Amino acid sequence: MWPPFLLSRAGAPAVLIAATLSASVPRLSEAQATASRQPSSAAMRRTLDAGARAELLEAREQVWRAWFAHDSVQLERLLPADGFLAVGADSVWRNREQTIAESRAFVKSGARLVSIEFPRTEMQVFGDVVVIYTTFRYTTERAGQRSHSAGNAVEVFEHRNGVWQNPSWYLDFLPNG
Repeated sequence: MWPPFLLSRAGAPAVLIAATLSASVPRLSEAQATASRQPSSAAMRRTLDAGARAELLEAREQVWRAWFAHDSVQLERLLPADGFLAVGADSVWRNREQTIAESRAFVKSGARLVSIEFPRTEMQVFGDVVVIYTTFRYTTERAGQRSHSAGNAVEVFEHRNGVWQNPSWYLDFLPNG
């Protein structure tokens, strides 16, 4: 049985996750590839200390809130220009520009984020890359009407130049949020 966060709406395994992860990995030269095979302390790290975990979770929340507020400065800082890929429940693959455009359209529609929470979060650490498996719930409002959404997400974060960036995510919404 596949865990719920690995299933698409049709119940099939979401092979998209592997494609999403591999799409965000840059190509390495032979010298870089050889060097990358050598164990480093960062590559061997499998957990985050409390400070790094808090920083990562703050960056994750900033990405979500920046999207709902169309905070283009934050989105451009947190979503890398190279290798970004987002996949929603509609299975449409989006690049960084499309994702930012959808954020802009959300705000222009008059909608706003009322609340957001992440009831369960698990992490896998691969050196400077962390995969977050999470459940989410949020409420938005437009023209006085509230809408509730919930689902599962797989988010990839990479610590680059002192910042946790979010090069990829996959969202799977639950019916009737």
